[in-house]
Amino acid sequence: MEIYIGVITLVVVVVGGFAVYTIIEARRTLKGINEFIKTTEEELNPTIKTLRETLENLNSIIEDIQTMTGSTRQIGENLRDVSEKISETIESVTEVKKQGRATVVALKAGIREGFKALIRNLTT
Repeated sequence: MEIYIGVITLVVVVVGGFAVYTIIEARRTLKGINEFIKTTEEELNPTIKTLRETLENLNSIIEDIQTMTGSTRQIGENLRDVSEKISETIESVTEVKKQGRATVVALKAGIREGFKALIRNLTT
């Protein structure tokens, strides 16, 4: 029986020693994990802040680009309108020139016929 008590005592001491060793190692591991988390958090916080600022800047740039695109589109539409107005003006001027020529030709013919009639009347 004394042998059993000795063996049980030895087993309890070995298991207790192993348990103490395991607890110490677990404590070291947890301490290392806590330090890693703390270091990571200290390094990530400024990075996250910088990322937020960068995203805000990108959003601002995107808004500016959208505004410029809208302005460019409006300029294009205005240029198209001006081009159409110029074309209409050119057509109107061309039409006036045609009418003017026709009027001049008719006036010339009328004056010629008038002189002919005057000469006929004077000679008769």
